Amino acid sequence: MPLSVRVWTLPDRILERSIHRGLNQLIREARRQGLPTLGNVDEYDETRFTRMQMSALIPELQSLVQSNISEVADAATELLALGEQVRGGPHRYLVFIGD
Repeated sequence: MPLSVRVWTLPDRILERSIHRGLNQLIREARRQGLPTLGNVDEYDETRFTRMQMSALIPELQSLVQSNISEVADAATELLALGEQVRGGPHRYLVFIGD
């Protein structure tokens, strides 16, 4: 089952979601490149990033936007938009949902 990503906020509300087909490939490419934040997303469980952690995640996503693999670049672009929503207010999280 592919990864999905949600922008989640308290009290238990989903603001936005992504089910981009390139998310798993994006995580594998992040691992291949040794990206420490995105490379540690668990494809089989939940991985949650806070608003403060976005400062580490966003540069990694920006580097993947330059990927020669179009699905990785497209997924990274989509996640950057979700990341901006997380940074836009308190008690927001970017949550990767694995299989």
